[in-house]
Amino acid sequence: MYDKENSFFIIPGLLVWLAGMYDAYTTAKKMNSGKLQIKQSNMILMVVFIVIGFFVMVGAVMWGLATINGYGYYILFGIHRLTSFGWAVSP
Repeated sequence: MYDKENSFFIIPGLLVWLAGMYDAYTTAKKMNSGKLQIKQSNMILMVVFIVIGFFVMVGAVMWGLATINGYGYYILFGIHRLTSFGWAVSP
């Protein structure tokens, strides 16, 4: 179904997609011609990025669940406390 409000993001999305395709094409061309050097990767850095990505994804899911339940504002601004009855705004 056509959504008028969200169709604004189609053009920028296509531009980013096309720019990525062009960048991949030019990078592959440089690699095949030998103009781009291959560097050795650091295994520790790769593991750190994976762990950070995992925690970011878990945080995003938890934030989404908190926002769906209506607690996002309180978590964001740190004005919450957990009581025996649930969440309450701190005085």
